[in-house]
Amino acid sequence: QVQILGGASGFSNLYFSDTAAYNVGGFIYNHTNNYLATNVNASEKMRITSAGNVGIGTTSPGFKLDVDGSVALNVMPGHQSEGSIHIGRYDGNTSRYNLIKNYVSSTQASNYMKFALHNGTENATLDVMTLLGSGNVGIGTTSPSSLLHLQSASSPTLRLVDTTNTTILLAYAQNSNAHIGTYSNHALAFDTNSTQRMTISAGGNVGIGTTSPSDLLSLVKTSGDCVLGLTGNASGDPEIHMDSGNDRSGNIKYGDGTTSAMFRYAHNDVAFKFYAHNQTNVDFQIGENTSFFADSNVGIGTTSPTEKLDVVASGGNTNIRVYDSSGNSEVGLKLQNDAKTWTLQNWGSGGDNLRILNNAGNIVQLWDDNGL
Repeated sequence: QVQILGGASGFSNLYFSDTAAYNVGGFIYNHTNNYLATNVNASEKMRITSAGNVGIGTTSPGFKLDVDGSVALNVMPGHQSEGSIHIGRYDGNTSRYNLIKNYVSSTQASNYMKFALHNGTENATLDVMTLLGSGNVGIGTTSPSSLLHLQSASSPTLRLVDTTNTTILLAYAQNSNAHIGTYSNHALAFDTNSTQRMTISAGGNVGIGTTSPSDLLSLVKTSGDCVLGLTGNASGDPEIHMDSGNDRSGNIKYGDGTTSAMFRYAHNDVAFKFYAHNQTNVDFQIGENTSFFADSNVGIGTTSPTEKLDVVASGGNTNIRVYDSSGNSEVGLKLQNDAKTWTLQNWGSGGDNLRILNNAGNIVQLWDDNGL
């Protein structure tokens, strides 16, 4: 037994000396602060404090083991075998711990590190995260097939949160569907080439070329033509399909800030309506029962009609045909103002006669196969 007796304060020392120096190594006990220091190569390398904390490379360890510097743990029990570090509680009553499993070989693809947590059963853990030598990280799987692989039987989810405004992005798979989107009152943006291209607002509006879509689908281009292209194929036709409730209308609208126009299908009128100079007064209608032009001149063969109906041919005969396919009815041309009506009519069995009727319906002139 060796005892080194010192005072209640000061030091008690045990040195290992050589011919060059007396304190090359040793143990130094500080009675004032009650710590034990270990010196190597004439300087302190390890200290045990009065609290029982051990410090290596530090003189003020804050934990049971406090190391300042790099640490190597050789935990593999043999060549190319899995080693582990147990972190938990071992005593006479329980054995509960978490694990870090480690495997290192000469082949990068075979190397791995696994993190396992106590699963609630004594001496049992569950692998929760795996890092492979390939660089793939798996959560919920020990064989990740991509750089980050999340796997679970109950909706594996990737959650990103910006705490500035609590913006939440979730990406998850659920049963037969996959989901990606915001789970806060914020828009979802899609970027290409470091530029935002498409936005889905918190209210569900979709914008392409705009970050603040005002309609269910808003397409905006700041320069050039804004074109929506539909390309069919040999077995299908390009189509824009609009469905509405009963007695509702389908509209295509145009506006440039000063002028507005609209093409409408009005269900209650069973008619297509064209509004050329505003979205209130109909300029042209094609209907099941009624078709008309409003106050505009109509030109056929001309872009500048001067009459209500102006028919122009560039050559040959010019005819206007009014035809009854049954061959049994009168076919005519009626000229009418507020007071008078004149009718030029093809009349008679087989349409053999031509007559002019006055306002009272009396025959003013009659032509038959024999003339007047």
